[in-house]
Amino acid sequence: MSENSNQSASCNTPSVLIDTSCLKIQINPLEIRNLNGAEVLYEARTIEVDGHYYYSGLGSLIEISRIERDSVIQNPKLFYFSTALKLHNRLTKQALSFSVLEDNGGHHE
Repeated sequence: MSENSNQSASCNTPSVLIDTSCLKIQINPLEIRNLNGAEVLYEARTIEVDGHYYYSGLGSLIEISRIERDSVIQNPKLFYFSTALKLHNRLTKQALSFSVLEDNGGHHE
């Protein structure tokens, strides 16, 4: 048996493929609701990948801060000045920009 076969793979080894065994991934499902909480408007997720935070919903993905992640998990309701509303507006803007790109065949005008 060669010396190299006894060594485990390193997370720092350069590779074309991503070794997901070295990634820390945490996904928190959320139900985004209106102010009275009676209606689920859409399902969203906060995602943490190696210390980077993302918010996913409405067919889009945006990068967010840890504070935004914690805040929207604690209160996933849409109302004035809420983190959920702020992230909802950013997602909507992102979704609209993708829609425009698709309508234009993927080209900016």
